[in-house]
Amino acid sequence: YFPYLLVKKGAGPDIEELVGYDNWVKYAVETNPGLKRVFIALPWASIDGGSVPKDERIERVESGITKIHSHIDVLRERYPSVTFQCIPYGRGAFILEDYLERGELKGIEHFQMPNRKVHKASIYRDDTGHACPILAELSTLIWLRALYGVDLVNDFAAFETEYDAELLKQIATDVMEQHDENYNASFAITAN
Repeated sequence: YFPYLLVKKGAGPDIEELVGYDNWVKYAVETNPGLKRVFIALPWASIDGGSVPKDERIERVESGITKIHSHIDVLRERYPSVTFQCIPYGRGAFILEDYLERGELKGIEHFQMPNRKVHKASIYRDDTGHACPILAELSTLIWLRALYGVDLVNDFAAFETEYDAELLKQIATDVMEQHDENYNASFAITAN
């Protein structure tokens, strides 16, 4: 028995139609009758070797979030005993890119890793856009805020990183606070 389901899908035009999400939820409810919550998480859009402009990638993610919100509205009607939320963690990548473009991202020198030696000094690891450590850490913080409601800025002093911890915590907080609250978790998940 597992009371929560996490579904991560790609952003943009490749997002599955509602039937895909409905099939996932139907299966989860049938195999886990106590299912309480479903979280649908959206990552950043593929960088396609740096050839896709940031504004186009942002549009892919934002249209994906809009589509997921629409799917969630339908799923809430079909499965009233299950609570549905969206985790738009892909938005964090664009904020990191903004800081990098302004030269304000300490320890990060590259958009995409030019070679293995600068792995920790880049946002993206490869042509597809897999995360280097700073983006993985930011995504972890966004998920922590989304799933557990942790006040990252005031109550999470234990977070240690070689990057600017306060900046990452603030970005994660902002991503979730700027997200439509109708699609955020209404409470923190407990271990029970």
